[in-house]
Amino acid sequence: MLAELFRSSPELAAEAVAGLGVRVPPYERARAMSESFTDLKTSEYSGDAVVLLESAAERLGVIIEVQRRKDEDKRWTWPLYLHMFRARERCPAVLMVIAPDPDTALWCATPIESGHPGHTLIPLVLDAAHIRAITKGSEFAADPDRAVLSVFLHSSGPKQKEIFQAVLDGLAELHTTGLEKTRRYAEYVLGVLPEAPRKILERMMITDERPYVSELFQSLEEKGRQKGREEGREEGREEGRAEAKAEAVLMLLDGRGVEVSQEARERISACRDEEQLNAWLLRAARVDSVEALFS
Repeated sequence: MLAELFRSSPELAAEAVAGLGVRVPPYERARAMSESFTDLKTSEYSGDAVVLLESAAERLGVIIEVQRRKDEDKRWTWPLYLHMFRARERCPAVLMVIAPDPDTALWCATPIESGHPGHTLIPLVLDAAHIRAITKGSEFAADPDRAVLSVFLHSSGPKQKEIFQAVLDGLAELHTTGLEKTRRYAEYVLGVLPEAPRKILERMMITDERPYVSELFQSLEEKGRQKGREEGREEGREEGRAEAKAEAVLMLLDGRGVEVSQEARERISACRDEEQLNAWLLRAARVDSVEALFS
């Protein structure tokens, strides 16, 4: 999902590598390029995202890799990505690796020796030290692309609560500019988060009382239904929607501090009656006990 952010906002690549000390030439446009680094004689190799910054006078390629953990294969394929791009586009290129984990970031920055004298690749590494944590909704709304990077790099750190609150406040501000943009950045944020932080943010979104939240989730739900129709998975879509609503009921109860027994939790999770789930979802916002939910 982070790669998709750079494809939709390629100018972000210029800002990022400039912050890492790269001289970015004046450019007239930035455009996403093919991530494939394959010719007819090689195996399939693909990076995460590629951006070309260009003007009439200069061009610079930025190859973007998102690295959550160590992967020794990358020390062989990263030099290939650079060489193949340079051969294809006939212009200089840099490799930028985005790593949220400090240990992984250090590993990514380790020089890669090619064996040829003087030919050593030192990847540019973008980590939490280069992108400050965005903890205000107004800052999120003013620069949502950089804010998504902030979420990706800082979501497991000590400012998690403030960052997630800034996400909610920022989405509220973005909502005034249109639902489509709000939905897109909500998807980006949820898409870049690991499972545990994502569940925390989802719980905060479900329990937020601002009207835009329900509209946003209805929109995301409709998008999911449309995708299911296009893929012809009617049964799977209904099953997934029911599971999502059951999880929403439990998240809302948990978020409000209502005690839910294991038996009640299993009953809610197993329910596939959407009408019943809708009724529980409405009650979950005001009941003080799980008994009242079922009454």
